[in-house]
Amino acid sequence: MRYSVDAVGVAAVMSDVAVCFDDVTAAVDRTLAAVDDAVAALRSDASDVIRGLESVFSPRRQSGPGIAAYAGEVARKLQDATIAFVTGDDQMAAQTTIDAQAVLPLTGRGFGAVPR
Repeated sequence: MRYSVDAVGVAAVMSDVAVCFDDVTAAVDRTLAAVDDAVAALRSDASDVIRGLESVFSPRRQSGPGIAAYAGEVARKLQDATIAFVTGDDQMAAQTTIDAQAVLPLTGRGFGAVPR
């Protein structure tokens, strides 16, 4: 059985993802600023509209800015898992080499000459 991880490929994907989440964070910030501007532009007698906008965007104010932090944590965990896999694979290969060197070579019928 053979497993492999393209650690360089994982790092490249995570770099691309980080750039995308930077874009998402900027878009969230622009959206919240646009909502603030829209609410500020409403006349004072539009209180029902203001409450409606606030109720719709209040959850986004809480979750939106945190999305980049969440994505960053996911990316860090993926990187940690990749490093752990590669490290474990290296350790397993090293131990296999040590174990293989400790085993006597096979001799006898079908494996070479039999010592006399």
